[in-house]
Amino acid sequence: MTGTGNTLAEDQHQTTLQRFYHILSDMEYGVLLVTGEDRVEFANQAFCDIFGLQESPGELPGLSSSALIEKIRPAYMNPDAAVARIREIVRQGELVRGEDVGMRGDRTFLRDFIPIRNGGKPSGRLWMHRDITDRKRAEEALAESEGKFRALAEHAPDLIVRVDPGMRVLYANPAAYRRTGYPASELFGRTVAEYAPPGVAERFGTAAGRVFATGEPLRYEHANEWQGATRAFDVQMVPEQDAGGAVRAVIAIARDITDRKMVEEALRAGEEKFREIFNSVNDAIHIHELADDGPPGKFIEVNDVACAMVQYTREELLAMTPLDFAAGFHSRPLEQILRNLRTDGHDVFEIGHRRKDGVILPVEINAHVVSLDGKRVVVSVIRDISERKQAEAELIGKNASLSELNRELSLREKELERALADKEVLLSEIHHRVKNNLTAFISLLSLEGSTEDTPAAKLLRQDLQNRARSMALIHETLYRTHMYNKVDMGVYLTDLVGQIARSFLIAEPVRTVVEASGVMLDIKRATPTGLIVNELVTNSFKYAFRKPADGSGEKGGAGTSPREHPAISLTLTKNGGMYEMSVKDNGAGLPADLDVRKTRSLGLKLVNFLARHQLRAEIEVRRDRGTEFIFRFRE
Repeated sequence: MTGTGNTLAEDQHQTTLQRFYHILSDMEYGVLLVTGEDRVEFANQAFCDIFGLQESPGELPGLSSSALIEKIRPAYMNPDAAVARIREIVRQGELVRGEDVGMRGDRTFLRDFIPIRNGGKPSGRLWMHRDITDRKRAEEALAESEGKFRALAEHAPDLIVRVDPGMRVLYANPAAYRRTGYPASELFGRTVAEYAPPGVAERFGTAAGRVFATGEPLRYEHANEWQGATRAFDVQMVPEQDAGGAVRAVIAIARDITDRKMVEEALRAGEEKFREIFNSVNDAIHIHELADDGPPGKFIEVNDVACAMVQYTREELLAMTPLDFAAGFHSRPLEQILRNLRTDGHDVFEIGHRRKDGVILPVEINAHVVSLDGKRVVVSVIRDISERKQAEAELIGKNASLSELNRELSLREKELERALADKEVLLSEIHHRVKNNLTAFISLLSLEGSTEDTPAAKLLRQDLQNRARSMALIHETLYRTHMYNKVDMGVYLTDLVGQIARSFLIAEPVRTVVEASGVMLDIKRATPTGLIVNELVTNSFKYAFRKPADGSGEKGGAGTSPREHPAISLTLTKNGGMYEMSVKDNGAGLPADLDVRKTRSLGLKLVNFLARHQLRAEIEVRRDRGTEFIFRFRE
């Protein structure tokens, strides 16, 4: 009876051990277990793949560790140094965690060495290799672009926090603020000590301070209580440097390694420990039968997370098959998924799981085929991807909205372009016609018989023509410069003064100077400005440089000095929001008793009216060395 009991216990132990080995076989980590006699006891397929071994995992047990080292030597980036390090680790017999190992093909692995002791004596050792090539590349990408960093960090399961030298949070990814329980808006700008437990904040601050001081990455592990459970974390801190090499921020990446820690503990425990680990991982795990043909068989085992995910009890699920709650959608047809599992031994796909309450939950399944008790079974790791699907749907919707908005903006832009082109054509035609009509008016005044042929009538006709020309010239300038709301006063006034000068025949030529470059006026101000200039410059040509009736005085007019050449100057400047225009001649000057504001002269009355009522300008008259009219008006 006792022998039978021992046999049953041994059988149960072997069954438990085989199940445990099968679970390890399905892990993505490379796992190697060596006995105290330096012989391979167990290796999984991931270990063989990492080191490119031709042998299968089943061919390695019993092989000496020295022989295995020679087989894996070529896979290392620096074989001699790598082998020397392995031997050093074995000789020291101390725990090694998170050691980076460079492999050929530009790959990087994280190596853990765990010595196994029985009764205080060495009885074996465990090696674990995890591919961290993607994480290394991601860390390099983070240093190059914060935008890329955010895109990666927003969807990373690891906790990622970026802090400044004062330990204030500059960035935290969704995983970080879900873990802390604070919304993102409350985390940013706070110090780590304000939301992290005291022990965690102190350890974090010390480590980050060292990274700021040395500029070197740093890595450590720590455990803390969260939601009533102890969670272990592998924390890596990376300096973010500015162009000068100074560390301006530290990026901390904390990975929850509780599951790995639990697996390490499971190597020293029996079936009870295995069950605890199996049920405490974050993802759901299914183990079900797989026949050579037909649909998947019933579940052999499920963990607690799997039960909670679909709201069935363990007993209920063990009476079901995966198809009993499969619903919604497949990323690929079911037949293709089953074919891949049977031929390739693994597949990753998406499917909808109908919970007991009828809600369909989108999940991602990573399935591998293993052998258990001589049967082919499928070990599946199931992850809830509801948030990812929701984010994808929102992104698609936003892209569609942006596309529609861009289309509408494009249509409106084309409509505005057409309207602007039509407006420019219309304005061009209006200015052209106004100029032509004023030119026709000037031509009518030039016809014989249009006015009396007296000297006074001729002067009146010339004044009317000059006034009409000043207005026609504005429209000609607008038409020529293709600017329909602003008049280039430098171009306009230069042409206007030249036009007036050519209409007078004076024995002594008068030098004219116009300075108004870069000054622009709207047509409402340009028109009265042109009329004022026309009246004053015309008056200067008419009266400023006439010789006295008795013939006395030198060449150049009675008011000019014998050494001065007759000259008329016009300046228009803008200073801030104020314009100033000066019309000046060095001629005979105005009579001393003439009040320009009360004169009966039609021209000066017109100047006063236009200045005060249309330009709202202040008028100043200076009589020294000729005559100068100064006008100041606001923009």
